[in-house]
Amino acid sequence: MILVISTSRDDILYLESKMRNKKYEHFTDKCIYFTGVIVGQEICVAYGINTNYMSGVVTTYLINKFNAPAVINIGMARSFSNDLRVGDVFISRDICVADVNLNCSNRVKLSEIPNMPEMFIGDIYLVNLLNRVGGRFFNNNLKSGTLVSSNNYYESKDDLIKLNISDGTQILGKSIHLALDTEAGGIAVACNLFKVPFVSVKIIQYKIGEESFNKENMIKALKMYPNVGKLVTAIIAEISSNVTVTIKS
Repeated sequence: MILVISTSRDDILYLESKMRNKKYEHFTDKCIYFTGVIVGQEICVAYGINTNYMSGVVTTYLINKFNAPAVINIGMARSFSNDLRVGDVFISRDICVADVNLNCSNRVKLSEIPNMPEMFIGDIYLVNLLNRVGGRFFNNNLKSGTLVSSNNYYESKDDLIKLNISDGTQILGKSIHLALDTEAGGIAVACNLFKVPFVSVKIIQYKIGEESFNKENMIKALKMYPNVGKLVTAIIAEISSNVTVTIKS
């Protein structure tokens, strides 16, 4: 059962509207997951998940409960680099956990968890599949890059000074297609532990350092939701088809 994990219900409304035989469960009043069928496949969708703490716990629970073959994270993100604009659809090639700093007590680099990779790489098959299929739904606003994930909602580049920012254009030596979020890091850690393929797909809603709650930006981002939902649905169908073929062969 493929997992789709998001921050808000807005992120998954398209999937919810297309699913059949839905059954709902609650972690808390606002943190909910439900199962159902879409494109002939059973999936589990969770939303109401904030921070990497929560996303790591929820992802771990659901992977174990449903023996998930893949995890897809969808939601909003903010752009750090100037090559990402509001309304862009962003696919994570890699994810770093920004608020980890153990390099004084362990032989690790900044943002690296001991005995974990320095960067959590999105599953190559899923990343390539999203980029290929995404061409059906998006023109020039489909981007791939590095997702910097933290439990902090950074509002300015100055807040990220500990991440080796160079001239306000780089984070940890990377400068192209950089986005920020607050939940993909926990999902990446859980998936790495259980060897489950994962990928994150985000809609760029704001640019760091600019107005955080801009009505026009919100409307522009919300208009992308249906196509992101269609993209995720197409990916679920592709993954399920390939899993079936593999089992038969």
